[in-house]
Order: sequence, then C-alpha cells, then structure tokens
Amino acid sequence: MTEPWPSFAAEKSGVRMEGGRGPATYMAAAGAFTALAANFEVQQGVLLAHQGGIDALWPGLTVAARQGKIAAYSGWLQSMVAECMRLSTACVVVAEAYTTARAGQIPSQVAIQNRVDQAVAVATNFFGINQPLITFLDTTYVEHWTQNAEQMSVYDA
Repeated sequence: MTEPWPSFAAEKSGVRMEGGRGPATYMAAAGAFTALAANFEVQQGVLLAHQGGIDALWPGLTVAARQGKIAAYSGWLQSMVAECMRLSTACVVVAEAYTTARAGQIPSQVAIQNRVDQAVAVATNFFGINQPLITFLDTTYVEHWTQNAEQMSVYDA
C-alpha cells in the first residue's frame, strides 16, 4: 500500500526521506545476494564434479536414484542462483530510486525555514506591508509541498 504523499506537508516528506537508511544498505544487500549466488554456483560445480566419483565408489542399484536426486538438487541450486541475482538487481533498482528521489526532494530544513519566515512576516505585517512577501513564501511552500509529494509518490511506486 502506498502512502498518501500529497496529504503530507513538505517538511514531513523531507524528514521521512532524510531519516531513511539510504542506498548503502540496499547496495550491501545486492552485494550479499551476488556473493550468495556465487556460493550456490560453486556448490553446484563441486556437486557435479564429484558425481562420477561417487557413482564409481557406490555402484549398483542406487546410482539411478542418486543421479535423480543430484539432478534435482542441481536444479534447485540453479534456481537459487537465478533468484539471488533477481534480488540483487532489485536491490540496485531500489538504491537508484532512493538516490533519485532524495536528489529531487526539497530538504526539510528549507521547508521549515520557509514556514518560520512566513510566520515572522505575518507577525510583522503592519498595514499589509509584508503581504507580497507572505504571498511569495506561501507560493514557494506550495511548490515545495508539490515537489516532495511527487518525488515520494514516484519513489513509493
């Protein structure tokens, strides 16, 4: 389920993105999945390399059954290699999406400072002298809100 990002204030979206773990965690997971895939490939290679030697040591009726089990296990190892590579690729995609979304976000400090400046302008708005500044700050804040909501909606998808 996706978050209702347009309903969150600009600074809330910014803080949630800034508070995240960042892409390093996903890149580390991608590396771990790639290493696990390599481990499964090594296991499969060792299994298949020793298959003939095992058959020579234990001949008889069990050879066909053992070969069937080795083939099934080898197939499972190969499916695990494919799954680990799929997960590794997915982790890289998530890390890249995070980096893109983070780069397009208005930082929470900027949005908060906008609200502080707007509050000061309203508090010192004697005879409407600050009205153009208040309008500018409100318009800028709406742009911040929209940009952060769009970035988070794309990232969340």
